Amino acid sequence: MDQEKKKSMWKTPDGKDVSADSIPHFDWQRDGFRMQQTLVDVIRGVDEENDPGYVPEGESRVKSWANNGFQDGAVDPSMKEARSEDLTEHNSPFWESTIQNPQEKQDTTIKQEEQNRKRPVPWKLLRRICAGFAVGFLFLFAMRFFVFSVEEVRVEGNSTVKDEEVLKLAGIRTGMNILTLDEAAITKRIDSNRYLKLEAVEKKTNHLVVLHVRESQEASFIRYCGIIYTLDVRGMVLDEWLPKDEKEGGASVPDLLQVEGLDIKSCSIGRKIALNDSTQMPIYKEFVMELKAMGMEQDVTTLYLTDTNSIYLGTEGGFSVRMGNADRIHAKLRSLQLVLEKIRKDMYPEGTIDVSTPEVPTYIPASSM
Repeated sequence: MDQEKKKSMWKTPDGKDVSADSIPHFDWQRDGFRMQQTLVDVIRGVDEENDPGYVPEGESRVKSWANNGFQDGAVDPSMKEARSEDLTEHNSPFWESTIQNPQEKQDTTIKQEEQNRKRPVPWKLLRRICAGFAVGFLFLFAMRFFVFSVEEVRVEGNSTVKDEEVLKLAGIRTGMNILTLDEAAITKRIDSNRYLKLEAVEKKTNHLVVLHVRESQEASFIRYCGIIYTLDVRGMVLDEWLPKDEKEGGASVPDLLQVEGLDIKSCSIGRKIALNDSTQMPIYKEFVMELKAMGMEQDVTTLYLTDTNSIYLGTEGGFSVRMGNADRIHAKLRSLQLVLEKIRKDMYPEGTIDVSTPEVPTYIPASSM
């Protein structure tokens, strides 16, 4: 009975029963820590009124555990003696913190950023920035007006149109940047002259620009609405041909290839002739270029394109040439060239030459027709 009473007297000040039978035992040993007592051993000696077994040593042991620097009070006193007092008392700089409050740390960071933004730019840095801009400007200025500036412009390929006219159309002036010349605009301006075509813009390293042009030459003429127009090899209408007054002894027509049978839609100076039959212009260009390349411009006087499947030519000396269609134009003209040489050598009379099959040309005198 006394034993039961003794057990029931082990209570905390708030009346909770902490007798030995109601409190679990702990036996934990790991990493140098050791606990081998019950909670009753800890409580014992705290309140001598509740514990008849109170001994003064118990109170001093509890105080020691309460003040040893660890919250759980589970450090073995024997091991505590071997440890540094700075560790157990949290006196090392390791345990110190300059800012304990996270909000205070955030406020400090924001304040520092605001101070950095308000801080004026150092004069040295500002001077360096200005110096950098000045050097860059001077570099660009030198590149623009000294290194890549145009100092001379030449024209090559012209014979009739003067250099001054070509340069005026090109619009290139000395001092301009050679790298930024607008070649497309230069080409458009030069080609606006119906007698000129820009072939290339050559940029030399010694501040020189060379304009390579090709002049349009009158290659043929046509009659349209009672007016004579001259054409180049591209079909560009170059000019109206106005014969001199007869009393001055002027020729009545130009000394050029006459083209007959074109189905003309429109014809105006400075523009390519417009045709209703789209097959006629390619044939015209090929004939004119081949005659020029073969040196037969003086041999052929007329080109008849009324029927593109039955093309005829008129030659110097009054010969009529049957070409057939537009196939193998070069071979047919070469065959005609050989036949004309034979006829002139043997002085054959006027007649008709058929080179529609260039390998077997034929000649029929006009008297036998």
